[in-house]
Amino acid sequence: MKFAALVTLAAVVAAQRSMTLYNNCGTDLTVSFTSGFGSASIGSVAVSNGGSQSVSYPSGWSGNVHACAGTSTSCGPVTLAEFTLNGGTIDTYDVSLINGFNFPLEMRPINPPLNAANPYSCGTPGAVTPNTATGPCSWAPKVPAAYFKSVTNVGASCTADSDCTGSQVCGLNINTPLGTSLNCGTFLGYNGPATTCTFVDKCNLGSNTDANFELFGCVGGNIQSCYSAGAGTSCCGCENWASLGLDVPSETANCVSSNPNWTSKVLPSVQWVKEMCPTGYSYPYDDMSSTFTCTSTVEYALTWCPNGVTFSGNSGVVATTTTTTAQVVATTTTSVTSPTSSSSGGFTFQSGSNGSVEWASGCDWTGGDIANVETTGALCGGACVAYSGCTHFTWTDYNGGTCWLKNNGVASTPVENSSTGDICGYVV
Repeated sequence: MKFAALVTLAAVVAAQRSMTLYNNCGTDLTVSFTSGFGSASIGSVAVSNGGSQSVSYPSGWSGNVHACAGTSTSCGPVTLAEFTLNGGTIDTYDVSLINGFNFPLEMRPINPPLNAANPYSCGTPGAVTPNTATGPCSWAPKVPAAYFKSVTNVGASCTADSDCTGSQVCGLNINTPLGTSLNCGTFLGYNGPATTCTFVDKCNLGSNTDANFELFGCVGGNIQSCYSAGAGTSCCGCENWASLGLDVPSETANCVSSNPNWTSKVLPSVQWVKEMCPTGYSYPYDDMSSTFTCTSTVEYALTWCPNGVTFSGNSGVVATTTTTTAQVVATTTTSVTSPTSSSSGGFTFQSGSNGSVEWASGCDWTGGDIANVETTGALCGGACVAYSGCTHFTWTDYNGGTCWLKNNGVASTPVENSSTGDICGYVV
């Protein structure tokens, strides 16, 4: 049995494929890979401005890919390229904007066999100039509110970009976990609707409740897709995008059902994302206009800032700019040995979320998991505050950034986690 397993593993390793990474963003990038369960790890890759790099990976690899400016691998909200690559059968792939985005991104199969009857076969999600009959992505967001933007290197408080000077924009201060204030600062990217509307509750939903958290995240009582056969009105979604004038192919499957609560609360907060990029995921079950498939014999090219298009941080404006990165830092620091009565641990915890949490770098709470959500480390503490029963939290870079919500079942003291950017904390 051991010999057979080794033979199988050798065959998988030998079946290598390649992916080419292109950078047209006007600044050097670091491209990072988050491998799915059971998939081989791939190290981060530096791609210089105007340059390209080729990466080899096993034929059956699955996971996601994101880029940060400079040398950082964690930089606030990021655009995700997601892959499930199957050796010898069919690949699935997509561009996800659900949790935010920092650079325009195109995924393109190289010399694929196209099918005129199916625009989602071997198509190009995120493309400014698609290779099939899908709508182009303008990457010109009409941002509904300043809270949808993330900034760092913050200065004066603000309500709009006009309050800021120079190249600064008005946005959500990412420098503290769930900082809810608007400040002028250096543009990092755009927050996803779930972040802005549930974690910081800036979409006039009435209350920051578990129900809104589940509605935006398609979890709990809203876990079923509205595209599923037999879906009822408690499903997650759904909108037939063409009926709103979006450039979506007629071949796109329509909703089986829709949730009126989702339509009134979530749709207004995700529509601007879908209008900017009709081939990108705007919410978790946005499958029919966002999932692409292709034969697993092709190679792929990922291009950041296709056609030279990138963000300036201003609503509805697309321009070439240099985006900087930031580490998660806090405004105040308090040295404690542990958030409990135990004297072990020795981490330095810092105040965040307007004093509602304490957090530290390089640590993890073991056990006690009750939920998880994909978001940035800066917003993990607020996610715990917003979720009923959450008392502790850990953020890791798993799947592009995951906040692990926990309760009092965690260990009495945190343990060291040396992964870059990981944090842990607790509600005070």
